[in-house]
Amino acid sequence: MRPEGRWISPKRAPSGIFAPDEAVLVSAQGSPGETDTLGRAIFVTGSWTKNAYTQHFLRVVSGDSSVSGAYLFAFLRSEAAFRMLRATCVGSIQQDLHARLRREIPVPLCTPEDRQRISETVRQAYRWRDEADMKEDEAFTLLDAAVREAAR
Repeated sequence: MRPEGRWISPKRAPSGIFAPDEAVLVSAQGSPGETDTLGRAIFVTGSWTKNAYTQHFLRVVSGDSSVSGAYLFAFLRSEAAFRMLRATCVGSIQQDLHARLRREIPVPLCTPEDRQRISETVRQAYRWRDEADMKEDEAFTLLDAAVREAAR
C-alpha cells in the first residue's frame, strides 16, 4: 500500500504537512472498527518523506534523544500500544484520541543496545520496502511497455 493523491504546491501548503525522516504518525481520527486505521501507526522514512500528511495524523516525537523514531514506531505498532491508544478514544461515530490520555501512555524502555538493535531492524525493513516499491514501479513500467507493444 502506497499513498496516492493530488499534487500539492509546497509554497502554498500549510506548514507541518511534510513529515521529517523517522517521523511516527498515528491515525488520530476515525472509526474504531477492528479493520479501521484509528490508532494505527506508520513510519515515515525514505521515499515516504516526499508525501504530505493531513492533520488527521498525530505526529509522535520522542522527548528523549536516546529513543529513536524507529524504536518508538516499533512500540506504537505493537498490539499492546494499539489497544492503549484505542482505549483513549472519545466521541461518537468519528472518534479522536484523547489529547491528555494519549500523552500518558508509557513507552517501555529496554537497554540502549536493544533499542539500537530494534531501531536498526525497523530501518532495514523500511529500506527494503523502498527497494521493493522501486522494483514494483520498474516492473509496472516494463509490463506497460510490453502491453503497448503487443497492442500495436
